[in-house]
Amino acid sequence: MSRDTIRAFICFEISDALRQYLETIIEDGRRFKEAISWTRPGNIHLTLKFLGNIDAQQREAVSGVLQKLTGAFRAFAVNIDRLGAFPNFRRPRVFWAGSHADNPALQRLVAQLEDELGTYGFEKENRRFTPHLTIGRVKRMPFVKTADFLKQFEFEPHTIECREMIFMKSELNPGGAIYTPLATFPLQP
Repeated sequence: MSRDTIRAFICFEISDALRQYLETIIEDGRRFKEAISWTRPGNIHLTLKFLGNIDAQQREAVSGVLQKLTGAFRAFAVNIDRLGAFPNFRRPRVFWAGSHADNPALQRLVAQLEDELGTYGFEKENRRFTPHLTIGRVKRMPFVKTADFLKQFEFEPHTIECREMIFMKSELNPGGAIYTPLATFPLQP
């Protein structure tokens, strides 16, 4: 990776209340001492698009796309009301918090983002966007106690106020990823 290349993604931040709530769930999950790599609460966000390693020219293109979308979309809210696992709780690779309900505003925004970035050579995601907040990744067996705990957890609903998209830099370090906002792009009120 050259000096002007960075690893980046686009996201919405979550509220402090939701972050603290997820932190309590993560702490409860740690007690099982299973092979789960838990997300640091400060690094939890709603990712719209992972961009991977991008150069200065691509950064400029992404900023232009995000600026264009700010004029086309109004702020909206996403309800987070459950815990889940990809692909499922029997064979989990990722544990997450997400929503039972579809969110048309979010789906339209992500579809437009995919289309716009696709014109600049970014690979389009073929799967339907599933909004989620990653709270842990399964490294290996065992994971059954953690999966059972999360599957049966009665999640207290929280709302993410999606008011500004964040163009985020991600630096991988031995102690975990460090995220630095490059720019914020407010949606219409």
